[in-house]
Amino acid sequence: MKQLLLAAGAIALTVGTAVAQDQVYDWSGAYIGVQAGYGWGKAKYISPEDGQSASPRPDGFLGGIYGGYNHQFANDFVLGIEGDVNISDSDGVSLFGPWPAFDSKFELKWSGAARIRLGYAVGRFLPFVAGGATAGRIIHDYAIAGLSPRVPRVGFEGTELGWTVGAGVEYALTDKISTRVEYRYTDYGSKSYPDTLPALPHSMSLKTSDLRIGIAYKF
Repeated sequence: MKQLLLAAGAIALTVGTAVAQDQVYDWSGAYIGVQAGYGWGKAKYISPEDGQSASPRPDGFLGGIYGGYNHQFANDFVLGIEGDVNISDSDGVSLFGPWPAFDSKFELKWSGAARIRLGYAVGRFLPFVAGGATAGRIIHDYAIAGLSPRVPRVGFEGTELGWTVGAGVEYALTDKISTRVEYRYTDYGSKSYPDTLPALPHSMSLKTSDLRIGIAYKF
């Protein structure tokens, strides 16, 4: 009986120590990390002159780096700034309508964002929301449908600006290493292009969602 009481006391002391360590964990400081994930989206190519439009749904993997700085207040709210850059293999092709003799392909080659994060520390857990500005390298084209290999008649490429919001949760595995999972929504806005024959004047837009996981080191 005495041994059981001693064992129970040791377990209670261990649990109490772990809880105390969690309660005093401080998220303040600079950090840098790597991340990977999967994204999907909806693009739009609209030619008002002939009434044709295509709606590719690009999807694919992404990976990159992120870094920032957090400050934890006495009330356990955490305010931070963060930036990230990612490469992507996201792409998708869609036929034009109402005359599907042509198609359009959209690709997102890379993206980056500068965001503000707001979280609430629950020991080593940090649920958070974030939002800010984003930029992405988007390629879209116009091609005759059904050809193999696919040969674009006209291609367009540009770095587009937009906004992004997201939410996630981060967990401090140790005093220096943390891991996270996050959902992010991004809108790259709409851009108009003049005629570049045989492509008529048109506009394009792209909105994406992605899920990503990351691991970071806090300095």
